[in-house]
Amino acid sequence: MTLALCSTPAHQAIFILEAWKTGDVRRLCAALEGALAPSLHSVSPGQLERTELLQAVATKIRKNCLASQSDPDAAEQMEVCLGLLQHLVAQNL
Repeated sequence: MTLALCSTPAHQAIFILEAWKTGDVRRLCAALEGALAPSLHSVSPGQLERTELLQAVATKIRKNCLASQSDPDAAEQMEVCLGLLQHLVAQNL
């Protein structure tokens, strides 16, 4: 059985994007953790692919938030991550 999130990757992406827009670090951390937390629901291969993309992006955002002070490329990398999250959302509209 494959593992999935409690909500869809698109919903998780929305939570992360909304948290990012507010600038609320706690909310962003919670949204990132939610994206990385598996549950016991079976999913299709396509859903699994979107989940894996979401988890990779959430991991990268978390790393960039920690490295943003020392990494000059962090802002550009964040833009790429935010674009990928927007793509996940758009796929499910």
